[in-house]
Amino acid sequence: MTAPWAPGSSSSTWSDASYPRAAFVDDHRLVVAEGARRTFASPPATDAATALAELPADAVVVGAARFAPAGREGPRDDDANAGDDDQGDDIDAAWAPFGGALWVEPARLSVLPWPASGATTRVAPDAQDVVDVVDRDGPRFRAAVAAALAAIAAGDVDKVVLARRFFVPLPSAFARVPSLWTSLLAHAAHGGGAPYLLAPRAGVALLGTSPERLVVVDDTQVTTDAVAGTRPATRAAELWSSDKDAREHALVVEHLQRALHTVMGAATVEPRGLRTVGAVAHRHAVVRAPRTASSRGDTPVSSLVRALHPTPAVAGWPIAKACATLATLEGFDRGLYGGVVGVVGPRRTALSVALRGALVTHEGLLITVGAGVVPGSTVDGEDAETRLKLDAVLSSLGLRRGAA
Repeated sequence: MTAPWAPGSSSSTWSDASYPRAAFVDDHRLVVAEGARRTFASPPATDAATALAELPADAVVVGAARFAPAGREGPRDDDANAGDDDQGDDIDAAWAPFGGALWVEPARLSVLPWPASGATTRVAPDAQDVVDVVDRDGPRFRAAVAAALAAIAAGDVDKVVLARRFFVPLPSAFARVPSLWTSLLAHAAHGGGAPYLLAPRAGVALLGTSPERLVVVDDTQVTTDAVAGTRPATRAAELWSSDKDAREHALVVEHLQRALHTVMGAATVEPRGLRTVGAVAHRHAVVRAPRTASSRGDTPVSSLVRALHPTPAVAGWPIAKACATLATLEGFDRGLYGGVVGVVGPRRTALSVALRGALVTHEGLLITVGAGVVPGSTVDGEDAETRLKLDAVLSSLGLRRGAA
């Protein structure tokens, strides 16, 4: 088995740590970072690969980077962002603590077996807290799906992944981060996915369970997940008979295989299967490339991220045209949604796509979800898919929507 992030484990506790705080699950290990020895913050205009290239090669760092540099995500809607401070760079004030990328060399790092006994108790549905949900982008999202379908029909683009936001008013929400994280770990222990938490300062945290690993690098290989197509877990078998979902997944597989082959010189695709994370199922495949003795010093993580991200699963296809299209249709700052989050180290790196999560502040939870629009999509179908993902995020946090 690949060596852990750091030799041994510290005895420090989460509760006595100064900020920033972070935690990630990787390969049956819970990696908990506390405090900061060094912080590497990038301005909003910095892309993820550039930020990663500036990190020290001999240290373990934790953190995240945006989906795209601020200013490249299209015009922001004044009404949708009412109350946001003017950042001067199209970055939403809610995401400002993370900048363009935020990576930290922790003062203390614990590596623990996972799932731990305290994280395996499933939260019963009837024990979930009932919350109200505010739809921030409903009419605009439905109009954007219709516009994306028109662009696809015109041959301008093959796929566009459109995002929308929901807000859960929850007084003193940030104080609940420890219990939200515990609930998330409990659900992930049963339902899969890669849990992540990053709190850059008191009052703001991002946490969730990603269904999609962007890149994992160890001594022997590089792997990446191809994830696309969505159904409720109870109807997962439908993914095998759906031409629409098969085409959507094929775009992701082809991009990742081509990108990994370009960087590593080889890439193979495992037989396609299904991945279920909580109540949501997807088509899934793993793309692998071996690391030879001669190539280990020639494949920096920044090069891999530059080649792989954003994937067609979070942007669309062709990627450049899809990003330009979604920039004109979404009209808000995605922040870290669809970006990268995880741990980077000299012996192992594990980065996930920041999906199925919530940005937690004192006022409540901002949840961003998306859906891939391809030929055969419908406005109602994509609306339903985003609401399925919303409910999955809420459930993982021990919450559920009240009656509309």
